[in-house]
Amino acid sequence: MNANRDALRPPPVVSPPRRATEPGRPAAVLPEGDRVTMFEIFFDLVFVFALMRVIELMETQQGLGGLGRGLLVLLLLWWAWCAFIWLGNRVRLDRGRVVVAILVAMSALFVAALVIPYAWEPPSDWLSPALVLALAFTVVRASYVSTFLWTSRGDRRLRTQVLIDAIPQTGSSVLLIIGAVLGGDLQGVCWAVAFALDFGVGWLVSRYNGWRVASPAHFVERHGLVLIIALGETVLSSGAGVGSDLDDGTVHGLSIVAALLAFVVVVSLWWAYFRGPSAAARHALVSADPIRRPAIVLGVVALGLPSLVALFLVAALVVAAALTTASRERHATAGSRQKEHHPCP
Repeated sequence: MNANRDALRPPPVVSPPRRATEPGRPAAVLPEGDRVTMFEIFFDLVFVFALMRVIELMETQQGLGGLGRGLLVLLLLWWAWCAFIWLGNRVRLDRGRVVVAILVAMSALFVAALVIPYAWEPPSDWLSPALVLALAFTVVRASYVSTFLWTSRGDRRLRTQVLIDAIPQTGSSVLLIIGAVLGGDLQGVCWAVAFALDFGVGWLVSRYNGWRVASPAHFVERHGLVLIIALGETVLSSGAGVGSDLDDGTVHGLSIVAALLAFVVVVSLWWAYFRGPSAAARHALVSADPIRRPAIVLGVVALGLPSLVALFLVAALVVAAALTTASRERHATAGSRQKEHHPCP
């Protein structure tokens, strides 16, 4: 009888291994099949908010100069965000002391987003928007480096890699602050050199092979989710723009066409990434030898997607301009008709 009961009893539920941070000890390494956490998506929401503010910068700084400045800020944001993907691929970001460091980085990133549209405005006080942005970037990087050093205490090679990588990051932060103080064209030059230093030297020192890709699925999923959030923001923005034109109860064809253009752009960008590079990158990472995975991430995921996001920003800027033009044309047409019905005496 007891044997029959044991046979009918359901098997015990075994939870998959998870990342954890025990007090006073380094965080455990990420399991192979772990996924993105809700806290990481929350972090990415703040990052996408900063991306939306880059579009505002491009709108205020018109011309090729404004486009170049916006893309430069985009590269600085992207490279800073990529660092936290490496961190999140190693340890769980929503457990233990790591949460504090991530919240500090999120706060700094949020402050950076607030001042991005005014990053090249002439300062009216010693604390200019450009200086606030440079200091915010410095806090974000310091949070990443300190957290990675703490969580890699059990991996000497990884810890050495982080220390080596901190050298160009420190020099880059100094250049960001110097450029913010100088302002104008020199600011753009210093910030471009800062990115080149951080990215170029960081690329070279990665040959030390201290980086680890614990979960390929996590890497690809994190990049895909942030792109989905950014595309969703574009849909919301275009819909809100058309909605304001419908407040008078009249459907305006030009506004609808502009909104459909925005939707076509969003679908095209989704198709361009998720129907091709995303699946290919996931397959390449999963099937590759663990030693080769960091190089694949740097060459395919971390470099290929920024170009797509840059295209997304330019497309969103074009769509925003189209919606604005449609709204102005509608108001101009309505004004001329009103003058025809009510001529001046």
